[in-house]
Amino acid sequence: FMGYMWGFLKYHHPEIAKGNFNWDYELFRILPAYLKVKNNAERDQLLIDWIDKLGTVPVCKSCKVDTQQIYIKPNHSWVEKFNVQKALKDKIDYIFNNRNQDKNFYIDLAPGVQNPIFENENDYKNMTYPDDGFRLLSLYRYWNMVNYFFPNKYITDKKWNAVLKEHLPKFINAKNELDYEFAALQLIGEVNDTHANLWGGGDKIMEKRGSNYPPFKVKFIENKLVVADYYNPEHQSKAHVKVGDVITHINNIAVEDIIKNETVNYPASNNAARLRDIAENMLRSPNNEIAIKYISDNGSKDIEIPLFDRKDLNYY
Repeated sequence: FMGYMWGFLKYHHPEIAKGNFNWDYELFRILPAYLKVKNNAERDQLLIDWIDKLGTVPVCKSCKVDTQQIYIKPNHSWVEKFNVQKALKDKIDYIFNNRNQDKNFYIDLAPGVQNPIFENENDYKNMTYPDDGFRLLSLYRYWNMVNYFFPNKYITDKKWNAVLKEHLPKFINAKNELDYEFAALQLIGEVNDTHANLWGGGDKIMEKRGSNYPPFKVKFIENKLVVADYYNPEHQSKAHVKVGDVITHINNIAVEDIIKNETVNYPASNNAARLRDIAENMLRSPNNEIAIKYISDNGSKDIEIPLFDRKDLNYY
């Protein structure tokens, strides 16, 4: 419930829109008290007091929603879902009906295209592995950005409301930086867009996957992991496999099982794009060799193939 409430206020309350509050830190300030509430009545009173401290919301004469002109309509069904009492519900309705109409401190629009640019969001890039509060903040931030500004929210594989509940335990229970990076990557994947990914900050994932690669390229062809080409043909005598061979196991794990386990870690618009990206890392490792089982003209074979640092290959 706090995730919904925090995001709703961030993008609707005029005083927050003016930048009068560090909204990240306001979350941290209220969380200790919020975690101690024993019932819905205590929860709602705490939030009413919180909202009152934000300042007066003036009446807005231009905030009426023309539901005939827009497809993506405001949806506050979460208020009913959490059995919000009338006093808090009335405050939420009032804020929405008199919501900010001026520039928002946290949002700008790109010239011409008019897609949202999320300004003044501190990335805390100098922090070490973040504590529970900061991990929760990253989840709330991303989920609300998509909830309020992503036009394709209605055609993702899952209902967006269900995504918050599903991923909350992943962020809270992340034991280390690697778990946290995977939690973020899997959340990003819920928008079903190949262009959405961890384009920075995934250091531990990169470390786990390693920087060593085979001297050949593999691709999924007709659902088989196939040797497609050699980056460096001079290494073929060491790697043994030839173009057209089918790899069935990696480190004694069936390729099909690897795909099942890794699917959630590869954001993609469709399965073809996902398999392309998975294939690039299938034989990647921090080690200098990797065990494979493959099918060639002469039957099935088990071998160890050498791996090379990517910079030493004619990688493409």
